[in-house]
Amino acid sequence: MAREAQLVPMNIGSGRTVFVKVPAKVIDYFGMEAAVVAGTTTQTNRERRAHTRKRYVKDQLSGTTEATPVAVGVARWVDVGGRSRRGRAQGKLIIVPTEIPHNPNDLSRGYRMVSLRVPGNATNYSIAMWINTTFTTHKPAYFLTPSKQKYPVAVPNVADPNPGNRDGVPTAPATPNP
Repeated sequence: MAREAQLVPMNIGSGRTVFVKVPAKVIDYFGMEAAVVAGTTTQTNRERRAHTRKRYVKDQLSGTTEATPVAVGVARWVDVGGRSRRGRAQGKLIIVPTEIPHNPNDLSRGYRMVSLRVPGNATNYSIAMWINTTFTTHKPAYFLTPSKQKYPVAVPNVADPNPGNRDGVPTAPATPNP
C-alpha cells in the first residue's frame, strides 16, 4: 500500500506559514522533513435526506419529453475532513528536476521531473527559498514556474521572503489541515 502524502511547512512571508502536501516518495527522494501533526484528520458522520428527482428518458432529447419523478433514499457516509471541495487542484504547479535519467543508457534524453502544487500566493522567491532550505538530498539547481520559466534555487535565505504585511499584526502561522 502506498504511503499518503504528508504536509511540509513553507514560509511565504509576512509571518505566514503554509503547509504543502507532498507525496511520500518525493519527501524520501529529496530528504524533506514533514510536519509532525497529530489528529488533523476529522471524521464526520454525514447524511443526505430522502428526496425526489426528475428522471428523463435517455433515448429522447426533446422539450416534449415528460420527466418521471424518482424517489431517492437516505444516504449516510463518513466524511473525512481536509479534502478540497472543488474538483480542480488548487495552487501553482511547479516542476522540479530530479537526478534520475529518463533512459540510463542515453543521458541525452534528459532527466525525470516531479510536479508539486504550492500555494497560489507564494512568490517565486519564497518557493526557491523553500526548496533551498527544505530539500536536503538531491537538491535541484532550479525549478520551473507555471509558465515553464527556469527559476534558480540558490537564493539568499532571509527571515521574511515577502515582507508585505506590516500595517498591523502579522498573521499567526497556519495550522495544517490535510
